[in-house]
Formats: sequence, C-alpha cells, structure tokens
Amino acid sequence: MSPKNPTYEELEQENARLRKELDEQGRMNVRLATRQRYLEAVFHYAPDAIVTLDSSHRILEWNPGAEKLFGYVGTEARGRDLDDLVSRPDVQDEALANTRKVLSGKTLEPLESVRYRKDGAPVDVLASGAPILIEGELHGVVAMYTDITKRKEAERALRESEERYRSLVDNALEGISVSQDDRFIWMNPRFVELWGHAREELTSRPLFEFIHPEDRETVRERHYQRLHGYNPIPIYSFRVVTAQGDIRWLQISVARIFWEGGPAALSLYTDLSEQKKVELELLEAKHKAEEANKAKSEFLANMSHEIRTPLNGIMGMLQLLEDTELEEEQGMYLDYALMSSKGLLSVINDVLDLSRIEAGKLVIDEAVFDLESVVTMVLETVRPQAEQKSNTLQVSIDPEVPRSILGDPARLRQILFNLIGNAVKFTSKGTIGIEVLPLEAKRPPGNPGLPHWPPKHGGMPLLFIVSDTGMGIPEDKMKVIFNPFDQADGSITRKHGGSGLGLTIVKRLAELMGGGVSIDSVMGRGTRVYLSIPFVPASQDRARRDGQVARAAQAGLRPCKVLVVDDDKTSLKAQEHMLRKQGHQVRCAEDGWSALEMLQLEVFDCVFMDIQMPEIDGIEATKRIRSSQKDFKNIPIIAMTALAMKGDREKLLEAGMDDYIAKPVNMDEVLEVLRRQLSGKDG
Repeated sequence: MSPKNPTYEELEQENARLRKELDEQGRMNVRLATRQRYLEAVFHYAPDAIVTLDSSHRILEWNPGAEKLFGYVGTEARGRDLDDLVSRPDVQDEALANTRKVLSGKTLEPLESVRYRKDGAPVDVLASGAPILIEGELHGVVAMYTDITKRKEAERALRESEERYRSLVDNALEGISVSQDDRFIWMNPRFVELWGHAREELTSRPLFEFIHPEDRETVRERHYQRLHGYNPIPIYSFRVVTAQGDIRWLQISVARIFWEGGPAALSLYTDLSEQKKVELELLEAKHKAEEANKAKSEFLANMSHEIRTPLNGIMGMLQLLEDTELEEEQGMYLDYALMSSKGLLSVINDVLDLSRIEAGKLVIDEAVFDLESVVTMVLETVRPQAEQKSNTLQVSIDPEVPRSILGDPARLRQILFNLIGNAVKFTSKGTIGIEVLPLEAKRPPGNPGLPHWPPKHGGMPLLFIVSDTGMGIPEDKMKVIFNPFDQADGSITRKHGGSGLGLTIVKRLAELMGGGVSIDSVMGRGTRVYLSIPFVPASQDRARRDGQVARAAQAGLRPCKVLVVDDDKTSLKAQEHMLRKQGHQVRCAEDGWSALEMLQLEVFDCVFMDIQMPEIDGIEATKRIRSSQKDFKNIPIIAMTALAMKGDREKLLEAGMDDYIAKPVNMDEVLEVLRRQLSGKDG
C-alpha cells in the first residue's frame, strides 16, 4: 500500500518548522561568530600571554601578549613545545609537572614561577592553565602567563627595606619602644637591655612599675598627655629600676603615632647613666673646689689678720718714732725698717689682690680724678730709688689727653707703680720714661708691638707706654712673664727680688678695666710695656667741684674725742698715740664689751672699731650700738681691720659701719677718714 500523500497544511507546517530551525541556526551562527570575535579580541588584546596547545603540548596559538612577554613572534612559536621554548633547567621539572597536571584534565591554579625570554632574561610570571574538553575528550590546553616582574621587584625592595630597618632597629644603640595605654607592645633588643628586664616581663606588666618611684608620676602624666595629643616636654630624663635593683638614668624622646588603629607612643631611649655619673662627679668636684676656695679665702683672711695685726703695731710704732728726735744713724735704721715693712705689706697686698681677682671679687670703682696728678704721684714715689741707681725719669702726656677723667685712680696708680717700679728695679744708670697718649689718634703705623685692644666698656682708650733702658727680658720668658710667681730670673742667685705677682696683677687689672697689656723687650737694650685702658673724659667743672669739696673737708676738721677699740695692745697703743699727736682726745677699749660700757658713760665723736676680737667682735658690737635706744646709736663707726679681701668692706658697711680702713694703718689714711666722717658735723 502506497504511503499516504501529505496534505497541503502538513507541508506548510513542515516548511514553517524548517524555516524556524534555519532562523535559529542563523541566530546561533551569529552568536557563535560574535563570541568568536570576542574571544579573538581577548586573545589578541589581552596584556597577558595566552597560549593554546594541542594534546601533544605543541603551540597552536601565540597571542601578541605572549610575543611581548617572551620576545618570540607567532611564526617562531607555533608548533614548538611550550616548556622547551620558555623554560630552562632550573624550572624544567616544575613546568613539566604543571603540564602533566593540565593534560590529565585538571586546572592549574595561578602560581608564581619564572620563565625565560628569547634573549635568555628571566621573567617573573603568574602561571595558570586549563584543559580544553569537548564532550569529555581532551582537545588541547590553554595556558596564561601574567608578568609580575614589577610586583616582585617591589616586594624584593620592600623586603630588603624591612630587613635594613630591622637590622637598624635591632642593632641601634638607643632603645626603641611602642606603647599603648600603660603597656609596651613592641620593643627592640637595646630597649630590653636598657630597662634590665626580660621581654616577656616588660610586655606583661604596666610600664610604670619599672620606673623609679620618685619619677613615676611625672612619667605617667607626660605619657598620657602625649597619647591624648597634647605636647608636653618632648625630651626629658628619668630613672628605671632593673631586675637586679640597679638604678639607670634614661633620656626619652617621644612622638605620637597610630598603631593598629589606635594612638600610641613611639619612644627613643638613650642611656644617661655614665653622663649622670660624670655630672655627679663634676658636681662633687665643684663642691670640693668651692670648699677649697672657701678654705683658701678663710686662710688668706686669717693670714691677713695674723700678719697685718703685728705689722700694724710695727708700722704704727715706726711712724710714731719717725716724729721723735733721732740721731742720723737712728734715722737711717728707721728708714730701712719702714722700707722693709712697706715691702712686706706690698707682698701681702699682691697676694690678696690676686686672690680677689681669681675669686671675681675685685670691683673696679669710678671717680673723677686728675690723670697728671696720678702719674706725677707714682713718679715721685719711685724717684728716690731711681736716683739711688742713677736713673733719669721722663714723662710725656699728649695735649689731646683729657686732664680730668672718670675711672679708678687707685687701680691705675697700682698698675703704673708696678710697671714703673719694675723699670726702676731692672735699670741702672739709664732712663725710665712714661708716655700717655690717645690710643687710636697716635697709633704708629706698622708698629708690631702695639696691638689693637677695642675698649670693652666704651670711653676713650688711652695708651700708657712705660719704657726703660735696662737689662731686658729673655725671649723664652716672654710667654710666661704674666703668669703668677713666674719671674724673668727665678734662680736663687737672682739679683732682683719680688714675689713674681706684679705683672700678673697688672694684666688682670687692665683686663678688668676693659683694656690690655703687652710687652716688647730686647736683651741688653731695654723693655717697652704698652698698657691700654679706656677712660671717660670728665668735665673740668666737676673735677673742680670735687676738689673744692675735698679741700673744704680738710680745712674744717676740729680736734675731737675718739674711742679706739682693738684687742692687740701694740696696735691699740700706736693708734692712740697717732691720734693724740694730731690733737685729738683718745680713749681705748680692748674688747667689744668694754667699748659698749664706755659709750654708755662718755660722749664720743667717732669710734675706730677692730673687727676680729674675742667674745664680741667688731661687727656684733656695731650691731648692738646701732640697735641701741641711746644717743650714741648714730655715732660714726670706722672699721679698722686686718681683713682685706674684697667684699669685706661691703659686709662691714651692711653691718652698720660708716667707713673702712685696712691694717696696717697709715696716719694719713686715719686723718682722711676722720675728715670724711666729721667735716660735715663741725660747728
């Protein structure tokens, strides 16, 4: 039986179905073509290397990323074994193992490895791969390589940086720590060493427990201030107590940082233990030096008293003897005795002056004085010794030098007396000269012996040139001539005496007065000493007024009644007779108690008070007089003492005394102080 012929409707339905299938097939082909273009685009434009392989691991496709990464073009790579192309013996085993894994149908997860370029250069890559399976059958492999060279270089650089940092931190000479709240959370080895506890102990206990109890609160306060963003002292020192109980000084420098999301303190510690030890030793040495200096001052004060007190009696009696009728031979003996006494006094004054200068207790005074008078007085003082040695004295004062100047006449006199006295001492049958001129106006051009001293205290710098034609100073002695006790001739057979302090005192006094001194000398030809000191020119009117006041004071002194208080009987007797010879009434007391009793019974115009006396000294007696309610509380009291250190005068004036003279007492000084204290009270 023949098959049934399809109807028209059936044919139409079949045609519709076929058209639908064809349409679907067309759309699928379009989608496949689109996907193919996408895959080709990814393959060609992907920055990574993409390689497809057949089941024999031969290269089928080699994208531009692979060309760029490995340096082979497609024609060089296709048909080659991938591992043979980009691997070397050092990674061959690892590459083959990866190949087998993918060929067995497994996916190779990304792993870091090394492959090689055409030029042999290694490349750090992130390698991955996957099998191409169609209906469970392996048709090939796709492999991908990402260039991670820059990342690996950055990682290596970071690792090296961390290693350097760790090396620096681990080997640092300073301790370093990070702390949060009251705990250490990180520290370097040096920190553990400095704090003297095990690392585990340091991180498990509150950090303040390791700090010395006396420093604990200060450290706690500054630690929390820093953590909360305040700015306490960034660097300070404190003490820690080690596990062995030792105390160690540390200096800390702190900065606020953030650590694991919270504020923390980054601290740097330096061991100050040795420094503190040295500081303590220096402090102890300083105290010892101060004690030694105090002992020296006390010794000098005591020696001054012990020497000056008998010398006061000797010189007082010699001055009294000088006013008596003497035979010629006796007068000669008296002159020699007075000369020797003055020489001894000069040595004592030199030693005390040097001590005052070294202790910083010598103050330069200021007064208006006549410069020419000071120079003339010094020359007249040394003239007898100069004439005895057949020397000629010359003086020259430049017309531009002010006659009246403001300065310290006593210290200038002392300096010039030392310089001119030395010139006389070391010159025989020669010439000694002193020249005074403005320093800048008369500076000889190119004179190497005339250095430049800028005045330290302002004023007009004057130059004093003291010259002689004496023996000169050896060149090897020029460097030490200003040192204490050094002399041009220090041998036991030296011809000229002296303490060796004169030039030392000259130099230091000149510097205190704002000037300087230097010496030129040639053996056998003589010496020139250049002294520069700034003075302030004073008006003639002021100088004339000062002179008129002084003359009026001298002219107005009348005989008065004086109380002399001194525990040394010789000094007391000498003072008594000096004053009696001047027409004054004198009563004597040998101690402070007797003086107080006599003041209660008699009226005196003035009191000369010794200072160092038994039971009640002069200062205590003065205080009692000043605190008394009696009429004598305001009587002038003049200190008369062997204490001659700088500061003694100020202390005595603070105690209530009105004036001060140092032993050994000179009659002219006694009369002068009487004039000062009593001239305004006459009448």
